[in-house]
Amino acid sequence: LDPKILPAIRCIFTWGEALSWVLAERWRGKGVPVLDLLISTEYLLSFVCDGKTSSMGRSIYSAVAGVDFGVVPSGETKLLKDMGSSGELCLRGPMVTQGYRFGPSEGAAFIDAEDCGPPFFRTRDLVNLVAGASGSLCIEFCGRNDQLVKVAGQFVDLGEAERRLEAVLAERAHTSTGLHSISAEVSVVPAQGMASAPSTSGTPSAAHVFVAVRDSVIGAPTAAALLKSIRAALPRGAALHLVTGPLPRDAVTGKVDRKALLASLEGRSPSLPASPALKERLQSYPQWLMAT
Repeated sequence: LDPKILPAIRCIFTWGEALSWVLAERWRGKGVPVLDLLISTEYLLSFVCDGKTSSMGRSIYSAVAGVDFGVVPSGETKLLKDMGSSGELCLRGPMVTQGYRFGPSEGAAFIDAEDCGPPFFRTRDLVNLVAGASGSLCIEFCGRNDQLVKVAGQFVDLGEAERRLEAVLAERAHTSTGLHSISAEVSVVPAQGMASAPSTSGTPSAAHVFVAVRDSVIGAPTAAALLKSIRAALPRGAALHLVTGPLPRDAVTGKVDRKALLASLEGRSPSLPASPALKERLQSYPQWLMAT
C-alpha cells in the first residue's frame, strides 16, 4: 500500500510474518510509527520493536510492562538474565497462557522458576539479551530454536540457509545468459529425529533441502547450472531433494507444510540422482532431471 492513499493511518502494528524492511521504512518516512509485535498462540503482546536494529541488522525488541524474561543457553536448564547472555527466550507474566485445554501435557514447554513463582514459558526463539536506549534489558531476535541444527559440533542456521538459497534461485531466474530462465521455490527443513537420509558423506543428514522447480522441462545446460548453484549454497549436513510442482502448503496459514515434505521421504531411498530409487520416485522428481 502507498502511504499517500491512506493519509488517515496514524500507526501500523505488524506481527507473524516479517514485514518488508523497505515497506516499513517507507511508512516511517511519512511519519507513521511501524511497530513489530512479538506474539504467539501461547503468549500475547510481550515485546515490541519500533525499527531499531543491532549491528548485525537484527531487530531489537523492548519488553512491555509485566513481562519477566530471561534466556536458557543451549543444553542448559538455568535461566539467565544478565546482559550479554544468549539462548532460548523464556518469559512469564499475565500474557502467558497456562497450557492447552485439550491435548497432552505441555510441561516440557515450561521451565521452573528459582523464586518458586509461576514457571517460565519456553518460546523456542533464540535471542541475545542487550541494552536498550535507556539501559533497560532488551532482546535481539536471532531466529527460531528449531531452525538451528548441529553439524560436526557447529550450529547451522537453517533459516539463513533458506534465505541464501532463495537468493540463489532469484538470481538464477533473472540471469540473461541465453539459458532458459527457471521458476523455483525452496524450503529447508530440520530432520527432527526422523530416519535421516544419509548425506554425500554417508552420515545422517541434519536437514533436508527441498527445491520445487515449476518448469516441467528445461535444457540440460540450465539444469546443470541450477544444480551447481544450489549445491554451492547448500548448508552443511543437508540432503538435497528436487520435486515437481509447488511445495505443499497448509490450507489455513498458507505456509509450507514441512511435515508433509518430511513424510514424503519416509520409506524411500534419498539417493540422487538416477538409481533404482528414481523409478520409485518419478512422481517426485522434475522431468528435466532426465533431459539430455
